Amino acid sequence: MQTQFVYIDDITKIDSSKATVYDLNKRYIDSEGNMYGLKYNRESKKIEIIRLLRTSMQHAQMVAKRMKEKMKADLPKLSSDEEIISNSVNHDTAETFEEAEEAYASGTKIVPDMFVADRFNDLPIFKERLKGLLRNVANSNINSREHREISTPLDEVIRNIEIDGLGKIEKITSSYRELTEYPRSINYYIGRLDNRAREILNNIHADSKKIKFILWMEMLHSLKEFYQSVGKMLISLERNLEKTAEERLSKIGALERQSYNDARTTISNTKSDIEEMSRKLNDFELFIYSSDNVC
Repeated sequence: MQTQFVYIDDITKIDSSKATVYDLNKRYIDSEGNMYGLKYNRESKKIEIIRLLRTSMQHAQMVAKRMKEKMKADLPKLSSDEEIISNSVNHDTAETFEEAEEAYASGTKIVPDMFVADRFNDLPIFKERLKGLLRNVANSNINSREHREISTPLDEVIRNIEIDGLGKIEKITSSYRELTEYPRSINYYIGRLDNRAREILNNIHADSKKIKFILWMEMLHSLKEFYQSVGKMLISLERNLEKTAEERLSKIGALERQSYNDARTTISNTKSDIEEMSRKLNDFELFIYSSDNVC
């Protein structure tokens, strides 16, 4: 999916009530340097406006002007209300407006700040998916206590998902908010970096850019560990559900069987999503471990 950058006067120009799923890949830039996106709220079943990034008003106006002038040569027929700033930047690539413009010009496929922001926004959705999975397992009544040799391993993997899976999401969320809202001194984080990352950090001069780089590294390694761990848990859960089903599936009702099938479907879909996420994180890792891309 490709991101469209739309320049607007202010947030009131975004009418989320008229938005469709095809608008979820848009990034709206206002005259004061704010960047907004759209997100589907599953509980309210409505599309909401979320704030993503901010830069200075002068910078935003300058970059928006340059981006619009660039696009006019390529896209002469733009809508009268909103002008598409870019339609060729990958969904995972947008950091600041200046870097978004550079990404359009050079064909860069990863701009770290927006990649990390998007991965952070993925976590609540993933959290709800895991909770729904555990609810379906519980509602299936597949985990009978009649055979402890079967139920005990299943209980253990469920407990691991609750503690290590959902718990790690909270830790990653806290780390992200700390580094983006109230970071500690740079020296506090240096000890967490590997030697290659430290070398790159030493070549970054501005403290604000150093904190950004530390955020990228923290999120990269935390997310890789998280998804690898959850992937293993899901494989274990799937295997234990299969063993339990051999004994219990014929003894449960239709509604319970549907919950069981829904759980199996969720496991399969989530495993596929984790494989895709791992690919993205590997690409991101290669990108930010190159000093040419971050210094």
